[in-house]
Amino acid sequence: MHVLRRFALAGVVATTAVATGVGVGYGVASASSSQAASKSVTAGAIVNGGKAKPGWQGDITFDVPTGTTNLFYHYACPTGEVAISGGYHPLTDAGTLQGSFPRTDITPLYSAWGWVTTWSGAGSPSGQQIVFDVYCGK
Repeated sequence: MHVLRRFALAGVVATTAVATGVGVGYGVASASSSQAASKSVTAGAIVNGGKAKPGWQGDITFDVPTGTTNLFYHYACPTGEVAISGGYHPLTDAGTLQGSFPRTDITPLYSAWGWVTTWSGAGSPSGQQIVFDVYCGK
């Protein structure tokens, strides 16, 4: 899988790559030059096409961009399914998990699972990886 990455000095820019039926969105927001340097990343996966199936949807390995201070990752269920649980497995020292929760801020309610992870200081070191998965049901 290849992921196209675009960086912005201010605001959020999102791009998409698709491989084996899973879409991965990626966006980066950085503080203005007058603020302390920080990088917030929003990324997510969506199960595309195919028949909706209950159960675990499949592991997605996310490469955390170097210097990330805040990561919001979300994984959507197939249409008609709701997120029941979320899997989070850091392959490296992946910062501090601040939250793991069903998404109540989107429509339909509970159709995705979200995670918030933070890093202190200069942010995430190079080579950080986290594996995400979502358990979906009716």
